[in-house]
Amino acid sequence: MKFLVDENIPKASSSIKDFFHTIPFQYQSHHGIIVIALNQPNRTNITQKLKWVLDNIDLDTIKNKVILLRDNSYTISNPE
Repeated sequence: MKFLVDENIPKASSSIKDFFHTIPFQYQSHHGIIVIALNQPNRTNITQKLKWVLDNIDLDTIKNKVILLRDNSYTISNPE
């Protein structure tokens, strides 16, 4: 399993929502991308969200999909 963490990616976009919707156009083929958009992001909250993904979503099913994690919800895009 490989994780790429870049806290600067959203700064290039006007908002996380805009960034989330552009990923399929920028990266048509990928192993799956997780975007975490929290009101108060910190090490603990980010780690809890990642743990939730690992516990609740089968990572074998997220190829070419983007998961947007928010404080109380999540969205999985399916470009197909």
